[in-house]
Amino acid sequence: MSLGIAVLERSVREAAATLGTAFEVSIAEVHHVHKKDAPSGTALKLGEAIARARGEASTDGIKFESERRGEVPGDHQVMMRTATETLTFGHSVTTRQVFVDGALRAARWVVGQPPGLYSMQDVLFRT
Repeated sequence: MSLGIAVLERSVREAAATLGTAFEVSIAEVHHVHKKDAPSGTALKLGEAIARARGEASTDGIKFESERRGEVPGDHQVMMRTATETLTFGHSVTTRQVFVDGALRAARWVVGQPPGLYSMQDVLFRT
């Protein structure tokens, strides 16, 4: 429900479609020590968006790094690099309130929409 992650997903998808497979992609994420999945669902979602944008069937070509420490709500960094340059995208959550804020924005948006399945991409970018 994070607005920032929705924007990050769109941004990395556009960058991946533009840059193609010449750039190696890695996704690093840090979460609190209580989180069980690694990589996180958000990291996997970002990887899947990048793979699709590059015309790849899987995320096999993407390197994932996961760290669990302290009470970090969630940090994600996507790096696209070649031998000559690195493009870095990042998002950090400082409090879980971000999920409430996103849910409230989505709830206000969905009022009046026809029945269907929607994502935060729809909430932010659907015209």
